[in-house]
Amino acid sequence: LTSSDRTSFGRNYFNRPSAPEQESVEEAEERAEILADALAFKKLAVDYAHPEIGLTSSDPTSFGRNYFNRASAPEQEDSEEAKERAQILADALAFKKLAVDYAHPEIGVTVSDPIAFGRNYFNRASAPEQESMEEAEQRAQILVDAAALKKLAVDYAHPEIGVTSSDPTSFGRNYYSRPSAPEQEDSEEAEERAQILADALAFKKLAVDYAHPEIGVASSDPTSFGRNYYSRPSAPEQEDSEEAEERAQILADALAFKKL
Repeated sequence: LTSSDRTSFGRNYFNRPSAPEQESVEEAEERAEILADALAFKKLAVDYAHPEIGLTSSDPTSFGRNYFNRASAPEQEDSEEAKERAQILADALAFKKLAVDYAHPEIGVTVSDPIAFGRNYFNRASAPEQESMEEAEQRAQILVDAAALKKLAVDYAHPEIGVTSSDPTSFGRNYYSRPSAPEQEDSEEAEERAQILADALAFKKLAVDYAHPEIGVASSDPTSFGRNYYSRPSAPEQEDSEEAEERAQILADALAFKKL
């Protein structure tokens, strides 16, 4: 027998006859747990047998204390007590200010609020009477109507004044609807006319072909000059898919019998 398969010449390194016995994942975890317990017991035994060895620690929390709850720290008040104390101090300050104002009337009033020195421009005593939004709109409409009536009166009284206009539509006309424009056809008429012209052209071509048989047929279609390679008369007989599969199966069986 001849073989080129690489797996025929090798063996597994881990399950060879001379390989050491392998432990499972559970056995490996159990062995690691036993070793860790033994190391912990050894450390406890050393600490018990040698009390002269001091403790060594690298945890920073072992060397500090809280500043706010140390033994010498002042008593801390909670949030409610702090708010109440601030309110009491604010009330005391307000009472002190009132007492000073009552005991010393010679001290003038000092204020920095800008609204204490100003007044509204629109509702001051000397301000003209303001009209509402409706009155303003009505007044504007009256003025517009008066201007329009004035323009009409001027146009009627002075006919010698020509009409002036800057609207470009006053000087132009539609090109397609002018009196001298040809009659326009709609979409249906245009399509019908195009169809009639196409039919007339086809009839003309048929009449020329009938009246002049000496004129050969001209064609630019590439399919007019070619033929199918597989269905030409000299082509070998083609087999279908089933025959091809059956022939391949027969050849494969013959090759297997030859090898045996």
